[in-house]
Amino acid sequence: MKFFIDTANLEQIREAQALGVLDGVTTNPSLMAKEGISGDAAVKAHYVAICEIVDGDVSAEVISTEFEGMIAEGRILADLHANIVVKVPATADGIRAIRWFTDHGIRTNCTLIFSAKSSQQVSVTPCTSLNAQKSEPTS
Repeated sequence: MKFFIDTANLEQIREAQALGVLDGVTTNPSLMAKEGISGDAAVKAHYVAICEIVDGDVSAEVISTEFEGMIAEGRILADLHANIVVKVPATADGIRAIRWFTDHGIRTNCTLIFSAKSSQQVSVTPCTSLNAQKSEPTS
């Protein structure tokens, strides 16, 4: 089993790292905002700060919902630090982006898998890891 902490709080990350069990960090724009981190430069600097604390993977989520935007953002995020894994939503454009990233050697983490259909679509996509989240069943 791997242990990932889902936060953008540096103190919480340091605490988990000190326990000696932390494999990585997964975060997202809302967790960044919760810590008062806003603006492109500040968010990027914060991802780098997280990478300097953690030896493992750090998931950095794209904000764009369109394929081209995801690719542009993901390339920039991946270039920030070797530990960065680009976090992409399980949408049609996200699945296309995951395939593109994989073909170009950029590691990915697929998130926002809320339905069986999304899970099935993602299961045949070569992403590095999946971040399934529970949701209410649909009819």
